[in-house]
Amino acid sequence: MRVIAGSAKGRTLRPPRTSATRPITDRAKESLFSILMPRIADRRFLDLFAGTGSVGIRHNLDVTGLAARAEVVGRDVFGYLREPPAPFDVIFVAPPQWRGLWPRAVALLDREPVWLADGALVVAQHDPSESIPLDLAHLELADERSYGRVRFTFFGARAPA
Repeated sequence: MRVIAGSAKGRTLRPPRTSATRPITDRAKESLFSILMPRIADRRFLDLFAGTGSVGIRHNLDVTGLAARAEVVGRDVFGYLREPPAPFDVIFVAPPQWRGLWPRAVALLDREPVWLADGALVVAQHDPSESIPLDLAHLELADERSYGRVRFTFFGARAPA
């Protein structure tokens, strides 16, 4: 795995020590970062599951020189989302597949809209076969993009009624 853009571009990342993670393809990663690039510079980015590190760079912060600008919280995502929220500009949700975790995480974010800064975006990465409609009060579906077996579902804040 490697970093494909930004100040750490070209750096090789250490892969995870588990087979339970699913690194995304370079094509899907490049597409995602092309979409997100205007939103992430000097913004607060939350990677809720940070599996391989190819998106969240969880275990590779020292290699990329980003350690001073990041905080790693090693605990259960759902417990973390029940704590008092702090607003983020982009929230990336990419849990292990086929366990119903991404809709559960998005629903928790929806229940506590304080997690979302003004104009925030929530991005869920999942297999297309995991797509389901969500009944959300504060978030709404903004877009979906598929790249083979990777789908990104984008949610933005619902406009006030």
